[in-house]
Amino acid sequence: MKRLTALIIAAALCAGLCGCASTVSVSGAQIDADGHLILSMSDGSTLDAGLARGEKGEKGDKGDKGEQGIQGLPGEKGEKGDKGDRGPRGEKGERGAQGIQGERGAAGYSGGSGASGRDGVDGKTPYIGENGHWCIDGKDTGVPATVSPGTRVTSAEDIKKAIEQTAEGGTAEISLANDLILSEPLKITADTVIHGNGYKVKLDSDIDNPIFNGGKNNLTLDNITLDGQNKRVNGYFGAINGGEGSSLTLSNVTIENVEAERIIRAVSVQSVNLTNVTIRNNKTSNSKDGAYGLLFTNVENMRLKNVSITDNNIGKSLILIWGNDKVNALTAESLTIENNTIGEHILATSGTNCSDTITLTSGSIKGNNTAGIYMVGNLTIDKDMNVQCGITLNNDSANGVCTLTNNGTITGDITSADWAAKDSGLPRYTGTGTHTGSKTNITDLTAPVQP
Repeated sequence: MKRLTALIIAAALCAGLCGCASTVSVSGAQIDADGHLILSMSDGSTLDAGLARGEKGEKGDKGDKGEQGIQGLPGEKGEKGDKGDRGPRGEKGERGAQGIQGERGAAGYSGGSGASGRDGVDGKTPYIGENGHWCIDGKDTGVPATVSPGTRVTSAEDIKKAIEQTAEGGTAEISLANDLILSEPLKITADTVIHGNGYKVKLDSDIDNPIFNGGKNNLTLDNITLDGQNKRVNGYFGAINGGEGSSLTLSNVTIENVEAERIIRAVSVQSVNLTNVTIRNNKTSNSKDGAYGLLFTNVENMRLKNVSITDNNIGKSLILIWGNDKVNALTAESLTIENNTIGEHILATSGTNCSDTITLTSGSIKGNNTAGIYMVGNLTIDKDMNVQCGITLNNDSANGVCTLTNNGTITGDITSADWAAKDSGLPRYTGTGTHTGSKTNITDLTAPVQP
């Protein structure tokens, strides 16, 4: 401001010294857009007095910190980002440490009868009487007869006689010599092994009891085809039945074209072993007790290896495992379940106070018209097992877990029954295999921990 005043005075003096005829004074002053001082003179002229900008002053002291402003309004929610690409497959992990020693297995099967004894020294030919005892020269020796291993039979009556002639505690080992046509069931009253030698057992009419009913006796069927020829087996014991305390073993067996309440039924048996078994084109119809394909009740030891179950029409569950206050254990290796029409579930476990353990090792479950798998207890999908269906977890004790490992694959949703979690907590899931589908109402043990 001082400089501006000085400039105005200097301009006025300059005007007075110019020798003008009349006195000219400054009538006004302003700074134009370029920063020049423009003087308005009394005679109407203007004078550019040059730049009027003052010298730059010294830097002032830093001011005090202002008070914090009020918080701004929250921003709008951003849009969901695109799903990221699947990451590359990880490198093969190192071999794990050796597992702990397994529990002792169940007792083995009873061995077959011993070889036939030599002829008696008296030269008489022994024979089996109507009471099942050895007779010599028309006299009852009181000694129960045994059946020679591999006794060849050609009819159902031959099988019946061979079984009836088996000594107490022995095993009837029978070998088919041709196809058998049955119009009535085969009643098994002793431990029995039937070698089919590739022959068939066929139904030529409906029957009211199982084709093979082991009852409480160990029953083994080997290298045989059971062809129902679309005939019906009535009654809830099914086509093949194993009973309390026994073992049921099927090896190289095909079951086809049978209509029954159940195809295979095993209740409170000691063990079930199915190896190289094909179950196809069978039908189970509804009844008050349910129409299941394979029904296993209170069986601690079940092993399936190279079992194929295809193109069956099942009224309820294809495989039902049931037990109260019992742990049922099923191990299936190379299990194929494909193209079946099933009223309820492919595999279902149920019961009270039980924790079933199911391990599916290699194979495939696909192309079935069904609700999927319903589990109480532990389910393990292991070693290249491909499961293409939904899985419902229902853990009464909340101790069960669905485990996916060793390249196992699940294509389908994993969820829990709504009522299962009310008192016991959510069922659990963990996996290193591939799962395609959602996880709902479960505890995902493999999910990343949030910070």
